[in-house]
Amino acid sequence: MTPIVESIERKLSPRYNVRPICLLVRTLLLLASMTVAISFPYFGILMTLVGAVINVSNSVLMPCACFLRMFHGRGVPRVEVGIIVAILLLSIGVAVMGTYTSMKDMLNKF
Repeated sequence: MTPIVESIERKLSPRYNVRPICLLVRTLLLLASMTVAISFPYFGILMTLVGAVINVSNSVLMPCACFLRMFHGRGVPRVEVGIIVAILLLSIGVAVMGTYTSMKDMLNKF
């Protein structure tokens, strides 16, 4: 939520007093998030599903894939490439298991 809040504050700050606008924007965003969470009864399960896919891909898959793309063939030892490939495969397994678990929980609720 922080990037959304910061971009809104940056856009509004030259025209208005910063502190009251910051409080208002953050309060409205909190109320909007709370309304969505209360409106959807299985919001937690949905967030688990989204988190399983996005967090693993952003924190593990993308850095390892970018490292391999940038440095493969430039003197990186084969052992290091093998370890990174193993990390990639393990993180794909974690993402698949998290997605499976979230989907199973979601289907059991309905």
